[in-house]
Amino acid sequence: MNSFPSLLESIDDLDKPQIDGLLSLSSKFKNRDSESNLFTYKRPIIATSFLENSTRTKHSFAIAIQKLGAMYIDFNAETSSLKKGESLEETLLTLFHQGVNICIFRSSISHQLAQFKRSPPIKIINGGDGVNEHPTQALLDLLTLAELSKEL
Repeated sequence: MNSFPSLLESIDDLDKPQIDGLLSLSSKFKNRDSESNLFTYKRPIIATSFLENSTRTKHSFAIAIQKLGAMYIDFNAETSSLKKGESLEETLLTLFHQGVNICIFRSSISHQLAQFKRSPPIKIINGGDGVNEHPTQALLDLLTLAELSKEL
């Protein structure tokens, strides 16, 4: 699979080979033995940072992270330094320096991640941003359509 963008803000951040690679990889993960160890060396640390309330999306990510065998951190913005005026960039840099590999970020503010397009402080996956988009939901929809088309 081609290299993955450091910031997945939009489905447009992926080209067709990357999308095809993700769909193929997703199918393999979906059908793999959940007892097998996915990570040979070091388990990645993946944080979710939801600045907007969510049940379905947040828990779907948490379950997927744990099923893949990664370490999961539930970053709670309400009890973080964001409440004391720390910028989002400073917060993400702190997570990065603490060893977090990827942050899945959700916000009610559309395009909030656009400020990091050139130089993200950490690898970020958009888990939904206001009325803009939710690229992982688009990928899930594509996977579902691909699986259904095979059944026809």
